[in-house]
Amino acid sequence: ISWMMGLPWKPRPAPVQPVISATAKINEGRYAVQHPQGDLRFYEVRKPDQGKWKGFVFLSQLSGENHISIRDKHEREVIYNLIALDVVGSLKLYGQKIGRCGHCSKQLTDAVSREFGIGPVCRKSLGV
Repeated sequence: ISWMMGLPWKPRPAPVQPVISATAKINEGRYAVQHPQGDLRFYEVRKPDQGKWKGFVFLSQLSGENHISIRDKHEREVIYNLIALDVVGSLKLYGQKIGRCGHCSKQLTDAVSREFGIGPVCRKSLGV
């Protein structure tokens, strides 16, 4: 503990300019965003509509088959704001890079869907 106490204190970086109610603009789905550290990262947003967690919003980083919950409030705010800057673009990028629909996660099977990053049924339901 004394070793840790001797480390220099570094304040957290200032959050990205907050987007008004960023999570309200973001639907459930999978998103790809350029992380502030410079790499492309993949995330899943879940919004349960029933049960104990109804009304909550959950954010997980996708790494292979693993879903790693983002529990740090500052990190969640940064990611939500990055997604909210271009919600549909982040959905599309996920689909283009992974080959699965960013909205429903079904495999994209035709060339148009793979190029667009979102399947035809989800494009229609999203109005894109």
